[in-house]
Amino acid sequence: MSDPAEKGHIYVQRTENKGTRLRLTILEPEPRSVTLKDGEYVFYQPKIKQALIGKLGTEASGGKVGFLGYLLGDLTSAEEHFHIRSLGEELIDGKQTARLRLSAKPGSESPYLQIDLWVQRDLWLPVRQELTELNHSLTRIELKNISINEDLDENVFQLELPRDVERVRG
Repeated sequence: MSDPAEKGHIYVQRTENKGTRLRLTILEPEPRSVTLKDGEYVFYQPKIKQALIGKLGTEASGGKVGFLGYLLGDLTSAEEHFHIRSLGEELIDGKQTARLRLSAKPGSESPYLQIDLWVQRDLWLPVRQELTELNHSLTRIELKNISINEDLDENVFQLELPRDVERVRG
């Protein structure tokens, strides 16, 4: 069984204090958005008129490692939770990548058994990820048409919610 591919846009901006701002907008098959700004996330689902709002890195996350950190290229805590090995080089869309496999260490609090990352050599960004969850469900994330160092307006990372949206704190 597989879900339909999701398509959309992702914008990421590193701030001067080494923080990260993010906006992920899924357009297909069902619209929804995620923003991350100043350590707070908002996950908005227009179809059910609901927004989940919370802080990253709080007790609510249980200290578990999520895919977002790896998507954004932060592997600083990876060795704590995973055995990491190189699987060599691969071409993706004509670009040279280094493939890494992160396998969960016994007793790790990771929600993933394994994460495969394809890191594009000239950008040093993961352009493909395959995440194998504890139930063996597989999620693939691919980034295409990447632009680096574009001027992004602050409003890109601001999500205006309609008044009738239920706000759920997480």
